[in-house]
Amino acid sequence: MIDPLDIQKQVTNAAMVTMQRMLTAEVECSHEGQYLITASGRKYLNLGGYGIFLLGGNPKSVLQAVTNQMQKMAMSTRLVPNTLLGQAAAKLLSTQGGSLAKVIFANSGAEATEIAVKIAKINGCNRLIGMDNAFHGKTTGALALSGRGTYQAPFRPLLDVEHVPFGDIDALQHKIRDGGRSAVIVEPIQGEAGVVFPPEGYLSSLGKICQEADAILIVDEIQTGLGRLGCWWEYQAAGCNPDIVLSGKVLSGGVYPIAAVSVTSELYKPFDGDPLLHSSTYAGSPAACATVLAVMDYLEHNQVPDRADKLGRKLSFIMNRVLKDPQVLEVRGKGLLWAVEFLPGAASGEFLFHCMDYGIIPSTALNSSNIIRFTPPVIIEENDIRAIDLMLTEWLNRSSDA
Repeated sequence: MIDPLDIQKQVTNAAMVTMQRMLTAEVECSHEGQYLITASGRKYLNLGGYGIFLLGGNPKSVLQAVTNQMQKMAMSTRLVPNTLLGQAAAKLLSTQGGSLAKVIFANSGAEATEIAVKIAKINGCNRLIGMDNAFHGKTTGALALSGRGTYQAPFRPLLDVEHVPFGDIDALQHKIRDGGRSAVIVEPIQGEAGVVFPPEGYLSSLGKICQEADAILIVDEIQTGLGRLGCWWEYQAAGCNPDIVLSGKVLSGGVYPIAAVSVTSELYKPFDGDPLLHSSTYAGSPAACATVLAVMDYLEHNQVPDRADKLGRKLSFIMNRVLKDPQVLEVRGKGLLWAVEFLPGAASGEFLFHCMDYGIIPSTALNSSNIIRFTPPVIIEENDIRAIDLMLTEWLNRSSDA
């Protein structure tokens, strides 16, 4: 008989060994803009962090706003109004447009996903449809929506969710017509799958199909939204009008955890009728709302979406050079979200260590061991781009010598 505790111990030990090798006994101690500083004083260009550091580490205006608010009132009683809550919601909605009119704040992207499920269910959705290879979080509801069996298997049975191939409009249309009212959740670009793009026009068509079928469309922009792709929201660029939009990561400014669910007035009505249908002690705290206001101001005043678009065009030229490596299957990206996909069983791990040897921190892709991702901050400069270029050049030289 296999003892699950023994398996867990083996996995934990393996993870610890891998992390020690990755960091070569370095310890992350502080952030300075686009750089990560270790205990030994070594400086790394931080292109990792799974999407939270679009503004860099500890952006001064955000950090100051949060610090000031925490000195006044970090948390609230929830019994009397918190004016920052309404201000933060209005600021977020001002960038989203369409029919989105209400905001529920959360503490994480996974929690935001759970809230979206509750909204769908209380509005009569008895079928949940997700996408193969999607990622929406690892709490049980979010995990069920995610299309990755590896993470689901130890925790089944989960919430009943049907999955269709990402980008396949015909499959979705067939599924959505088969049964009662549906809720469909989709990432505009699948992040943890390795920056996977759908076919042109997919999101717009998906929105129309949902509207015709009276299905609720949930767009998960937790990783893609708020300027990272060179636009405020990818669903807007794609010509889609969702019923619910999830945001997070960038919303934190890399300083204070927060996520949000933006929803139409119609779908929010049950919560207007009974506010206790959903509550959270910490979500939407004064400190969290101060973070949102400071982040949104930063994004606007520094024209972050435009700068991310320009930087993305520069990175496109550099990143696509890696395709000269015969081990590389594809390079995908937009704005400040990029992925390098290696052939199965090829050198993705070696490439990750190569990046770190050259003082660059990348991200892995949770749904694929063959993919290394880069999520650069919008504050990278020409010398940082040259450092990325040099690292890739050295990789190509090393690969050709091998």
